[in-house]
Amino acid sequence: MVKNGSKARHKLAIGLCLVLAACGTSYEMPVTGADDEAAARQALAQGETAAGPTLSPAAAMATFRRATARTEPAAEAFCRQRIDPSRRATCDVEIRIDPRDSDQPNAYQTYEDGRPVIAFNKAFINDIRNEDEVAFVIGHEMGHHMAAHIDKRQGQAVAGALIVGALAGIAGNAIDPDMSDQAMRRTIGAGMAVGALGGSRAYSQTYELEADTIGVYIALAAGYDPERGARIFARGAAARNPDGSLNFLATHPPSARRLAQVSATTTAARAGRTN
Repeated sequence: MVKNGSKARHKLAIGLCLVLAACGTSYEMPVTGADDEAAARQALAQGETAAGPTLSPAAAMATFRRATARTEPAAEAFCRQRIDPSRRATCDVEIRIDPRDSDQPNAYQTYEDGRPVIAFNKAFINDIRNEDEVAFVIGHEMGHHMAAHIDKRQGQAVAGALIVGALAGIAGNAIDPDMSDQAMRRTIGAGMAVGALGGSRAYSQTYELEADTIGVYIALAAGYDPERGARIFARGAAARNPDGSLNFLATHPPSARRLAQVSATTTAARAGRTN
């Protein structure tokens, strides 16, 4: 029995790997190294100065609205050009202000009736220093939509729950063949919870880097400087969304790695325009 259980666990583990591999990235990202990240750390150290002065709430809101007016059409046009047509997904995005009160700056992408929504809370808007930051964040969140990150994470969570739950059941039965049905249900349930969490986080940092890459192209298309916009990484991280939606600064890679990739992508994009 133990031997057969071992084979079953091996097959399920392979199945989980295949499912998660299918949920990888959709867009090509540049390769960066230690030197790139070192340069990015130096840039981040000067991030507050380079971003510009703190704005009043009224000035920050005006900055947000100007950047949104320019970036939204550029983001939608880029999406229509580059999104996978087999998804049959709309590029008509709504950019809104999240009315919920919070002291934590927050921007995220979600869906409403199938339409992509990019939301900013007032704390995030009050924290912005320039239009480049707004443009880059909009591009980043549109990148989550274009690469289907929410759908992929949900699929990974379901696959992780089913497979790890099954593995837990097989392991429990191997350890105690006489385990009661109630104990087995608890064992499987615990395994499913662990599997769902692990599955949903399997590519979280890679997805953020992919969204950053797309964000560079959208910010450039709107006429903004993505490297300056990405220096927003120098400021504090926002809290994770309670509803599980993707948050601009939640579960993200180290800021130096992100800025290094933004810089590499920006260089490549600008070179491509001149070649």
